Amino acid sequence: MNISTARARAGRTLKIWTPEDKAFWRREGEAVAKLNLWISVPALFFAFVIWQMWSVVAVSFPEDRGRTSHSSSTPVSRGGPCLKHTDAT
Repeated sequence: MNISTARARAGRTLKIWTPEDKAFWRREGEAVAKLNLWISVPALFFAFVIWQMWSVVAVSFPEDRGRTSHSSSTPVSRGGPCLKHTDAT
């Protein structure tokens, strides 16, 4: 990354993004895309892992802890919306 690229990326907002332009891509687009991938892929992976672990833990709580507040975090593949628990007491 050269100085002009670092200066252009000093802020958080992209002013110009033309990845189809080969000169732009070689100059700064590829560096921005790689940085984005290195940050976003692990972050999304860990977010999914935490969401999945929470869904496993939440459905194993005892009934008296209020399962209805946790059922919305259960993934659809495990029947999350179908696990709505109504307390008749």
